[in-house]
Amino acid sequence: MLLFTELLLVFARDVFLWIGVGFLLARLRWLQASHFNFILQWLVVRTLFPLLIFSNIWRHLTMEQLPLTILLAVAASVMIVMAALTSIVVCRVFRPAYPRIFQVAGSLHNYGFAVYPLVQSLLGAASLPLAFVFIVTCDVWFWIIGKGRLTAHWAQSVNNEFRLPVLRAILSAPLVAVIAGLLFVISGWRDGLALEFPAWLSGTAQAAIPMALISIGGISQNALRSQTPAITRLIQRDTVLLLGLRQVLLPLCWGVILALIPLKSEVRVILAIEAVMPASLGIIFLVSLYTRPLSAPRLAATVAADIASQTDYQTGLQFCTRFSLISNLLGLITVPLWLSLGLLLFQLD
Repeated sequence: MLLFTELLLVFARDVFLWIGVGFLLARLRWLQASHFNFILQWLVVRTLFPLLIFSNIWRHLTMEQLPLTILLAVAASVMIVMAALTSIVVCRVFRPAYPRIFQVAGSLHNYGFAVYPLVQSLLGAASLPLAFVFIVTCDVWFWIIGKGRLTAHWAQSVNNEFRLPVLRAILSAPLVAVIAGLLFVISGWRDGLALEFPAWLSGTAQAAIPMALISIGGISQNALRSQTPAITRLIQRDTVLLLGLRQVLLPLCWGVILALIPLKSEVRVILAIEAVMPASLGIIFLVSLYTRPLSAPRLAATVAADIASQTDYQTGLQFCTRFSLISNLLGLITVPLWLSLGLLLFQLD
């Protein structure tokens, strides 16, 4: 019970508090959608978050941990692919209203900004480089599955620019930061230079997580504000179905796998944290960006059809946004509950 309470406090204080700040800023209209998008894409993903990754690898990664980075990259891929295949099977059986959004939402868990404080709390700063390798591998799959599936479903992507989904992931700044950090460690340049990473730079990078969560909260509020008020009974059923898949079935499957496979304790805990994460809030951004019907001539032969297409987009985004927020709110209970059970029953210490 004590462990559950501690994990609940960490998740609420270090994750949901910042999401709530962003939600409130957007609700009060102190910041607009363009501001949150700029903060998330440019200040966080392309600047502060890569700096945070590189600084942690520089300061904490040891040569003994290098084989574990490969193991975690493989495990991240297996976890995402397993979730994607399970989502496809569930989608084929239950036939949700928005199958592509359903598959993306079921496949992608909250792999990034919510994981960082939990890993730091349970394992300490020395394990953060391993978590970042896992996180960035998940980010690659985030774009392959998310962007790829959504643009395959809808008539066109933004500016019709999508061609190869893996290209966006390969060019991401966080991935470059991981590769650069690993090269410095493997080559011995870090030890040869014998330089301490500047404390002020590392401290500045710590702002990446709060700023990201604030931006996600603001984007979520703006997505809800733009929605049509009605949600059909079918979409409510799909939301419950997705919650069961994301919050119960997949964590249970991975709990059994982690109990059966012999792994180092540090790796087990990181995998356990990732396995119990709720749905990715980033899919709200993906759906809003890559499913909007932009070109009336290509999407509709008549004005009425174009209006129907726009309404379909709004309802699909509403479904995605509400599911993601509900999943993460339930995560306040399910994440500490699953982790507590894992540490108790499977001895993930």
